[in-house]
Order: sequence, then C-alpha cells, then structure tokens
Amino acid sequence: MDVIQTDVLIEAQNIGCIFGQNPEKNNTKLLSPNTGIWVNKLLIPKVGITVITGKSGSGKSTLLGLLSRIRAENCDHPSRKLSLNSQEKEISLLEFPDAIKGKMGFVFQEAHLIKNISVEANAELACRAIGHNISSDAIRDLAKTFSIDDLWTKSAKTLSGGQA
Repeated sequence: MDVIQTDVLIEAQNIGCIFGQNPEKNNTKLLSPNTGIWVNKLLIPKVGITVITGKSGSGKSTLLGLLSRIRAENCDHPSRKLSLNSQEKEISLLEFPDAIKGKMGFVFQEAHLIKNISVEANAELACRAIGHNISSDAIRDLAKTFSIDDLWTKSAKTLSGGQA
C-alpha cells in the first residue's frame, strides 16, 4: 500500500551523511573508512508509529539524527529535500531546521545526560533546549507521574542505565 502524499509527515530525499567528515571546516578528508548513510527517498506517515530497525551500526540513530536535525547532513545533492508537512503546508527543514521541534520524538539508545549535574537540572535544560517554557513545579509533577521524583536531586552520574 502506497502512502498518499497528503498523509506524509516527513519526506526525505537525497540526504546523507558520511562519517569522518567535518562539514564545519569543509574538510573532505575522511578520518575513518568511507562509511555513511544515504536516503534516496523516505516517507514517514502522519498517523501511526514508525519503527526503524536494523543491525547494530547500520545507521538507525544517524537517520533519526538527520530527520530531527540533531545531525546535519554533509552530502550535497542538487535535488535534496527534507520537509515537514504540517497543517496542509510543506516546510523545508533544510531552510527551517527548528520547525521539527515538538513534532517528532524518539528514544535514544543511550542516555544523553550531563553527568555532573542533577536529574532536575538535566530535565530543565532539555525543556529549554527544545523551546518549552515550563515551570520547575510542572517538571517535578512530571517526575512524580513517572515515579522518578526520588531521583530528582541525584547527580546524573549516579543513575543506572535504566534510570537514565
């Protein structure tokens, strides 16, 4: 069954990332073997859950990073496209990378916490990083909802993998 274009949330075409390149310094010298990820065409539907599977090291996290704009692509292609179809209009994420904020969520395979600060400080930083203006009290209420309020004042470095 084909996805009808109006039912598409994210469309990616001709985007990619070669590992070992430093696009900020425009350095094309590879620091590691010539490996990477290339997306010819990918459509993610507006409704439902999309699952990305693959072997370890196959590029799943890199793909999510490219789609969410956490990672910038470093392969130019004349017909590259990365767009968010929101409220009946298409927004280019190449031109407006912040447009994806709050529209896509995923679970990292490893915790991304700043180890030398508290769980509370990490939560507040995460909210600010994605542009949510939420009070400390509201964040604490969420911690209670998820039964992690007992960890709130602990340093992130003391958490187990499951707690993080």
